Amino acid sequence: MIVGGGPIGVELAGEIAEHHPDKNVTIVSSRDHLVPGDSSIAFREKIYEILKGYPNMSFVFGERVVIEEGVQDPEKFYISGKRTILTNKGTEIPTDLIFLCNGPKVNNSCYKNSFAHKVNDHGQIMVRYIYSIHLFFIFIFRIDFNFIFLSIGK
Repeated sequence: MIVGGGPIGVELAGEIAEHHPDKNVTIVSSRDHLVPGDSSIAFREKIYEILKGYPNMSFVFGERVVIEEGVQDPEKFYISGKRTILTNKGTEIPTDLIFLCNGPKVNNSCYKNSFAHKVNDHGQIMVRYIYSIHLFFIFIFRIDFNFIFLSIGK
């Protein structure tokens, strides 16, 4: 089970469904669609159509998972062990592994003090419209999720 239908939950669900066709995957989202936020309706529908194409994929929309107190280790984003999970609307979902992809906190410990003036209320570095960050005389450009390069100058 994957709790959260945002980008992280959707990516994880697709990877599991693709590489482990013997495993059933259920995405539980509090919204009535996948990938909430600034994504277009066409994008959301395309993602849903792709994931719906996996025979081992199912969805629960408009419901929230109720996690029993003391079950979740705050240092981990998963809960293992066979159990039946209940949603806020009474849906029972059997599971043996739960991935919590519902808005994890930003780990900003490496920059929050040094660049406090460039961090927003959510603890994220504020990025300009061209995906750059101006820190003193250094511009940092985000090219993709795996590569960052620096340019020294004004």
